[in-house]
Amino acid sequence: MKLRKNGETMTISQNMGCFWLFGSFFVVIGLMFVYGASGGYSNFAEASWILLLAHFCFGVVGVAAGLWFISTHPAISVTIDKNEQLVTLLTRGVFRRSERTFEFGQIRKFEVVEDIDSDGDTVWMLELVTISGESIPISSVPSPAESSKRGPAFEANAFLGRKPPLYLSDTE
Repeated sequence: MKLRKNGETMTISQNMGCFWLFGSFFVVIGLMFVYGASGGYSNFAEASWILLLAHFCFGVVGVAAGLWFISTHPAISVTIDKNEQLVTLLTRGVFRRSERTFEFGQIRKFEVVEDIDSDGDTVWMLELVTISGESIPISSVPSPAESSKRGPAFEANAFLGRKPPLYLSDTE
């Protein structure tokens, strides 16, 4: 996560370029399989229909996996503007873009949340918590390092004028 301050504005952002590149790899290789099975192979006439069907199916699965991977990892940025008294959450993906704006009074705090991943390991997420109790993830990828999320949460709360949360690891 990147944290940038510019006068009365602070931006927390997470760019998902490597994840999108990885997903694009699956899309490109999958499309090559689909193209070949659709008549693009130089030995297309000699290949059995079962082999072509298998190549076509593998290609479709590869394209679908790549598009799913890209779509589930959007780039997220939060802009805190003291002049406007607004917090703007911008989520940009390949297939969608959404923007939500909150007034300072609607924000309770930025919080680091502990979760357990599929392997049973502890991971950490940065969330924006509203006065109504809604928790909005600021990161599409959890981190195994609490400190990578704690710093931006502390800075954002301080920038908003909120009391920074206490962390167990700070008091030990």
